[in-house]
Amino acid sequence: MKLKIINKIFSLFFIFLFAFVVETIEGQTLLPDRQTRNLQRIATQLEMSGRFSMAAERYIAILKQNPRNLSSYFGAKRCLLRTGNYDKFENLILFLQKSRRDLRYEVDLAEIEFLKGHEKKALAHWKQIITENSKNHQAYSLVGSALMEHHLYDEAINTYKQARKTFKDSNIYIFEMANIYALRSDFKPFTLEYLKYLQKNPGQVSFIESRFASVAKTPEISDEIAKTLKKEIKSNAAISKEIYQILGGLFTRQKKYKEAFSFYLKLENENEKGAIKRQKAQIKGRALFNFGNTALKDGAFEYAQNAFQLLVKKYPKSPYALRSEFGLAMLYEGQKMYPQAIQAYNNFANLHPKSIEALRAKMRIGDIYFNNLFQVDRAKEAYQKIVRDYPNTSLRTEALFRLAACALVEDDLKSAKANLQKILHESRTLKNENRQKAELILAKISFYQARPTAALQQLQKIVDADNKSKTPDLNENDALELSMLIQENLNDSTGLAVLAKARLLNMQRRYKESKKFIDDYLQENNQTQLQDELYLLLADDLRHLGEYNLAIEKMNQVYGNEEGLYRDLALLKAGEIYQEDLKDLKKAQESYESLLADFPTSIYLEEARKKIRNLDNIK
Repeated sequence: MKLKIINKIFSLFFIFLFAFVVETIEGQTLLPDRQTRNLQRIATQLEMSGRFSMAAERYIAILKQNPRNLSSYFGAKRCLLRTGNYDKFENLILFLQKSRRDLRYEVDLAEIEFLKGHEKKALAHWKQIITENSKNHQAYSLVGSALMEHHLYDEAINTYKQARKTFKDSNIYIFEMANIYALRSDFKPFTLEYLKYLQKNPGQVSFIESRFASVAKTPEISDEIAKTLKKEIKSNAAISKEIYQILGGLFTRQKKYKEAFSFYLKLENENEKGAIKRQKAQIKGRALFNFGNTALKDGAFEYAQNAFQLLVKKYPKSPYALRSEFGLAMLYEGQKMYPQAIQAYNNFANLHPKSIEALRAKMRIGDIYFNNLFQVDRAKEAYQKIVRDYPNTSLRTEALFRLAACALVEDDLKSAKANLQKILHESRTLKNENRQKAELILAKISFYQARPTAALQQLQKIVDADNKSKTPDLNENDALELSMLIQENLNDSTGLAVLAKARLLNMQRRYKESKKFIDDYLQENNQTQLQDELYLLLADDLRHLGEYNLAIEKMNQVYGNEEGLYRDLALLKAGEIYQEDLKDLKKAQESYESLLADFPTSIYLEEARKKIRNLDNIK
């Protein structure tokens, strides 16, 4: 009842306000600026809520007082066209023309004729506007825009061509023309239009490259653009290096690395010939390095190696040479040739001991030993050397985190805590997220030690931290998730202890022990509240043990729990097992698509979409 009364009062307010406006219009009393602004705000709100007729009346009321109020004119036009009230829009324009002349009024009158079904009459009207205003740029812009709006692409192109002829300038309306050609899938003239712009603005090559990339969605379109660019190189010698850069990018995006490499080589040669001495030192090898880096990320190792090796050989003093040598070491790691990668990183660090890349190389050595070879003692040696020899670098903190991870894997929780406390002791010079990360791991250690209350107190510090100046990061989210898990299951101390111990065993890669520990508990406690969490962990153990179908079975059980919190995660994990382990791409896609369909608000949506895109590329 209260809501109805409020709505009635609100409606009466609108009626009163509109009546006041109409009365003042008839008396020719101008609205104060504040009233105009309020009326325009009301009109905008009405339009946004879909009440177009009411909004149009407010816009018209403003225009009758101030015919120069363009925003109200555009608002009235939108609303009247939306409701199909063409006659009222025509009458409004005729009224406004009494006060002032504006080309847009005539253009819109022609548009009304078109919308009423009088196409020939409208086209003749638009043509007349151009004829009568042939020296006015605005006439061509307004008419061309109206023609494009109604998909009259041929007529729009002819209008822009006439403007070029009249003003003897072939470089006007480039973007409009290119847009039309793209809409018509006519990619040769589309490409030529942008080359005109590039001739005048060679420094905008990255912008033009992005325009080509946004249109070249298929190999066929990309090939057509590339074909035109190749033909135009000789006749556009002044921008040949820009064309080479665009071609290199087009072929790289298609993963045609051989062709891309050839154009980046030509770009390097052009850069060497054309650049002044000061610039040469800065740009030598840049194109090769960018290509090599992209090829490395894409897994095109042969081409990455060719690019890096050529750069080091041809431009040994280039600022990109050192990074290319580091890239060559990364190639071995990317190909899972870990002994060779360690040797390459060691050689690099010995050759360039004072470079920041040398420190990164030493960190990579430790990471390979820890993550890939699981030789924890060797990893610890590498990390300890960084902590000892590089006391004033950010990587020292990273090395301390990794030493804590090594200690956890070795079940040395005391040493893990000591390294984390060292990080906190140095926190005055650390970023806040490093401090939070250390506190989160300390809380997890308390959890592993079956001390949920202590863990909860530590987690609460992170959750309650004053972080109003920034959005929550991964550490805060993880802390909140673990905190909620503990709070919701404090009455099941045994179940929490089992989950904590199993998580520690899983992290230590003791998958058989973790699996047995969970299985034994679930046999006696098959109604535990923590069943879904335990199943997720068990599926990961089974996956590492090669029991993929059993892992899928556990994920299906999690998904089947309609009251559970992890149903979307179960679909994501099942999809990963199908894709990465069982190589069943069809079932993987079905899992990802089920996640999208069944859980439209899931936090895993973007990850699922990305995996579907990757599957499409594989197919």
